[in-house]
Amino acid sequence: MKKLLIAASVLTCLFSSAAFAAQAPTTSQQQYQSSITSTTLTQQTSPLTRAQVEHELAVAQQDGELRYLNTWIYQGS
Repeated sequence: MKKLLIAASVLTCLFSSAAFAAQAPTTSQQQYQSSITSTTLTQQTSPLTRAQVEHELAVAQQDGELRYLNTWIYQGS
C-alpha cells in the first residue's frame, strides 16, 4: 500500500511540475510583443481637435460636472 501511495505521489509531483513550467518567449514572440506595445503607444489619436476638447472642458467646468465628478466619483483623489 505504501508503494502505491509513494508512486502516486511521485507521479503527481512530476505531472504538476510540468504545469507550472513556462517556456521562455522566442524572439518572434518578443518582436511581436514589442510591436504591439509600440503600436499601442503611438496610435492613440482622438477624433476631436484640441480646441474642441478645451471647449468641452470649459463647458464641464461651468455646468458643475467636474465638481460633481471630483466630489462623488473621484472623492478628491
